[in-house]
Amino acid sequence: MKNQVTEFLFLALLSSCGVNPDKSALIFASGSQSGADQIQINQSQETDAAFLAIRKKLIDVSCIKCHSSTQKRHSDLTSRAVVLKNADDMIYRMTDAWDIGVDNMPPKGNPVDPEIIKEFKVWKSDAQFANLQKSLFEVSCLKCHGAGQTRHANLTSKTIVIEKYDDIIYKVTKAFDESNKPMPPVGKGKKVSPELIKELHKWKESL
Repeated sequence: MKNQVTEFLFLALLSSCGVNPDKSALIFASGSQSGADQIQINQSQETDAAFLAIRKKLIDVSCIKCHSSTQKRHSDLTSRAVVLKNADDMIYRMTDAWDIGVDNMPPKGNPVDPEIIKEFKVWKSDAQFANLQKSLFEVSCLKCHGAGQTRHANLTSKTIVIEKYDDIIYKVTKAFDESNKPMPPVGKGKKVSPELIKELHKWKESL
């Protein structure tokens, strides 16, 4: 009975804060990373011109009042790592949440310009692909599938990775069980971890 009362009070508190308790993913995560979250950013915040543009057009205009480094109750959306980690939740809040009138961002004022949201989605996709290049493809694929290789597909190309996606997934998963030219070949590279495969799926599904 005590646990039920505690759960009820917690859900009531979330609702009073404007958070939908049925969509817990909308509670922004911090910048700390572990497990699959150890996939690090390929570029520093200072050299990512696209992120700096997103900060100026989106974060500084619509988010900074509640999501700055000085705010203790909310995640710091001036941080590139935190923004990238929560990008899908942010997109939801700026789009679908406005349609249902719950958990929308910003909570007050006009919705974010669709063109800015589109630009944000492009940045997110490119940043995630850069992470995958560093943590997955460079480790397990680019010895044979780099930009300078002519016999194999160039997996530094986002377009080619999308085009060859199903084959890539097969090569790093089922091909090992079937001994059918897995990638990387047994003994010639680090097998792709389930966590990285999950991140690759997540990136592809968000395109």
